[in-house]
Amino acid sequence: ILPSILLAILSTTSSSLTLPVIFIPTGKSLTINGNSHILKNITSVKFTSISDDNSSEERRYYGAAGLIATAYGNVTVTNITLENINVKNTHTSNVGILISANTSDGSLAPKNLTITDVTIKNSTVIGNRNVGALVGNQDQKSGNANSVFKVEGVVLENVNVKTVVGNSGIIYGNVHSTVKERVDASISKITINNC
Repeated sequence: ILPSILLAILSTTSSSLTLPVIFIPTGKSLTINGNSHILKNITSVKFTSISDDNSSEERRYYGAAGLIATAYGNVTVTNITLENINVKNTHTSNVGILISANTSDGSLAPKNLTITDVTIKNSTVIGNRNVGALVGNQDQKSGNANSVFKVEGVVLENVNVKTVVGNSGIIYGNVHSTVKERVDASISKITINNC
């Protein structure tokens, strides 16, 4: 079931929208099954910060995304097309069309990310560093054993990924892991055209 914000956007005829991003906390899950809908004409320039108070010197996550800001919990995105999605913020890291950062907050719970049967076309993502069409930053910490990351059946067509100074990639902008335990990761059946 799509969150109500997405249902409202799917039924609109506006030529350009600013989509509020969604934050997924630890221990929570979000499944977005697009049921073959097309989400289009969205511009996201919103900057998100996970930590407003850095007095404890905890690691801060910044990002910009078209759909999901930072995911500490489990995320599944399936059966949806995104068209003319433009995510642009040159002042922040962790920038992605689907997810800015899929990361761990230090908890020991397994984290699962599944992206299947997703098409992104005629879209642009621009950020400072860690910029990717699907996920800006994939950061996995030790202790998140038995996590599963699966990307399958994705089509990227006429997608531009640009960075100001750092890492970028058409699928993931950056992948970092300190995991010593088993993590299952797979990328298969990807089609990339004119990217």
